Amino acid sequence: QTSGAEIHGEHGLNGSLSSSYYSLDINLASDISPKPTVFLPSIAEIKLHNAGTYLCLLENFFPNVIKVYWKEKNGNKVLESQQGNTMRTTNTYMKFSWLTVSKTAMDKEHKCVVKHEKNRGGVDQEIIFPSVNEGMCI
Repeated sequence: QTSGAEIHGEHGLNGSLSSSYYSLDINLASDISPKPTVFLPSIAEIKLHNAGTYLCLLENFFPNVIKVYWKEKNGNKVLESQQGNTMRTTNTYMKFSWLTVSKTAMDKEHKCVVKHEKNRGGVDQEIIFPSVNEGMCI
């Protein structure tokens, strides 16, 4: 029995998994849902660009199929955002996504919504980003 996830597969020249095959040996007790780390805009970025970037780093998940999008905390509209490629780490995957908002929109809370099959309870993760203007001297 293994203590974590192990991926076995063939690699292409660019280091990515080829479509040939891969299998997962995993201890069923291990948690392979995305683990978020959040980054807020700096005061310098806000002052210089009159905008700020929220970044959501998602790590240690398997399998690699993941969907990430952004909304205002109490809104339904999906906001325009960017994301990096899903990258393989030693035994799992990672991905980052970011949302740039105008200085005037920073008084609202935003959320990064993560859809992944290993989320606890099968529900989407909602990572709340606080409003930046509150409590910050800008």
